[in-house]
Parts: sequence; structure tokens; C-alpha cells
Amino acid sequence: MADGYAAHHYGENWIGVDAPRHTMVPTHDAMKILAGRVGLRIKRVFYDTHSQHFWGSEQYRRDIPLLDERSYCLNPGRSPFTPADIAVWDARCRMLNEDGRADAAGFVLVAAKRARRLARAASSGERRRAGWRARHRPTALAAEPRA
Repeated sequence: MADGYAAHHYGENWIGVDAPRHTMVPTHDAMKILAGRVGLRIKRVFYDTHSQHFWGSEQYRRDIPLLDERSYCLNPGRSPFTPADIAVWDARCRMLNEDGRADAAGFVLVAAKRARRLARAASSGERRRAGWRARHRPTALAAEPRA
């Protein structure tokens, strides 16, 4: 989430940007707006950030790519981070997930009440129109007798 703690803390070094894979990283409010535009609403959000958001961003700050031999991702023993560093970030992630200030989130979306009403109205209207068409279908004209 672009409004998460690590996004603000690390800015351009935030691993969540992950260009060029991520063309857009939304905020919570943006997800709410986008869902509403397609007739959905957010029923539940679960936050799921993990320590990679911290050690990956710290690596970017230190000019260590994610797949570098010094990366914690590939070689924890050669990375600049200690087990204590990782433990601190793990604890911070748990706190941010609980507080709703994490960088990663999953959204459970459901049809908004208005969208459900519109869908029901559209389907019942379509049924009415289909019934009218069936009742008023033009009949085939009989061939005119030749003189």
C-alpha cells in the first residue's frame, strides 16, 4: 500500500515500488474509490507485510540489488543484516499489520448494495423485455398467391 509505513519511510528506496513490475501501487482510499467505480465495496482488509519490505528497502538504500550475492534474499550470511535486525523488522511488521499501517494488504470485495439493486433491476427488466418480445414477435407473412 502506497500509504503504508515503509512506503513513507523509504520513499524511492521502498521495495514495494519494484519497477517495472508494479505500474501502480494504490492507497487504501484509492482501492475504496476503484472498487466503488465498478460496483463493489471493501468488506474486509487484511494486512500482510513482512520483513522483506524492510530488509529489501534497506538493501536498495545501500545500492544492493535484490538478486545480488550480498542480498539477504539469496545469501543471508553475506548480507549486512544480523538476525537481530531481522527480528526487529519481523516485530515491526506484526505491529504494522495489527495497526493497519502495513505496506501489503489483501482486500475482500463484495457487490455494493446499490450495485446489487441495479443488477437485480437490470435482470428483471431484461426478463420483462424478453417476455414482451416473445409476445410481440412478428409472424412470418404467408406468400402471396400469384395471379
